[in-house]
Amino acid sequence: MNLTGPPKIFPNYGDLNGTGLQNEDLDSNQFIDLEFPEELFISKLNIYETYHPGRLAAIKFRNKKLKFWKTVWESSGDALEIDKSRIFCPELKKVLFKTNQIRIELCNADNSFSQLDAIEMIGTRHIIDCVRSETNLRKDLEKLLHSENLCDVQFEVDGQILKAHRNILISRSDYFRTLLCENLRPDRLSKPVHLSNITLESFRALLYYFYTDCIKDDTSVEICCELIRLSDWYEIPKLRNEAYMFCNRVINIENVCDLYNAAINKEPKLEEIEKICLKFISKNFSALQNLELNRLPTELVTKCSQFNSLFKY
Repeated sequence: MNLTGPPKIFPNYGDLNGTGLQNEDLDSNQFIDLEFPEELFISKLNIYETYHPGRLAAIKFRNKKLKFWKTVWESSGDALEIDKSRIFCPELKKVLFKTNQIRIELCNADNSFSQLDAIEMIGTRHIIDCVRSETNLRKDLEKLLHSENLCDVQFEVDGQILKAHRNILISRSDYFRTLLCENLRPDRLSKPVHLSNITLESFRALLYYFYTDCIKDDTSVEICCELIRLSDWYEIPKLRNEAYMFCNRVINIENVCDLYNAAINKEPKLEEIEKICLKFISKNFSALQNLELNRLPTELVTKCSQFNSLFKY
């Protein structure tokens, strides 16, 4: 068993050598104890599951002073049918002690076990209560966006009207500050502002980012590529970086072809995203060969096949 260091198998899926947990390692109702180099106030765990995800029963943190294991997450007990690797980020209960010891309890579902590739622990050396306040503020602003209370500006996109709050937009983008303040026409606030360079779904994603300062987890890679382009058009450099990191984080065997096509089939081409895709395709060429490669240009497939050594992470 070897769960140390960065992922070795992910994002590949299957009963593969090198994963931290093999089927024959465990009987039912057993657990893995992990000890990290440094004690932290743990806020997040990233659990890389590469085979039969969803077989975890509980997660516990060790309180060294009181010498007991605190349960911070428990499974609902519902069986999951997932046939691809995933990064599982359980919603952890808040604890007020530092630790570097974690227990992962496993359950035997249909005589099959999850295979784990790596576990990443994220936390702080000092307790920070502002995280909860930041989360609440984000949720409140998201509610404000959806409720449309006191909206004072309208946009027409793809024939539909979307409402927003001018103060939020002008505080987030120099483009909208100029549009809605400095160059404000008398009819700007009484009539919808027509936007022709953006799709409805892209503008919804842009508004969500304006209000919450984040990209929704279920955002498609195509929309994320559009956000990168819009970040230049609407002068939002931070959004460009966020969207780039989002694509880098969510790329997998199922969406890499969509991501590549979204990056190169529209101007301006997104060279950074193209490079991410080239590296991923080259590294996972054998897994993709019978699945998705027919959706990519022939010259790209040939290039990745012949020169995959050039695209190592």
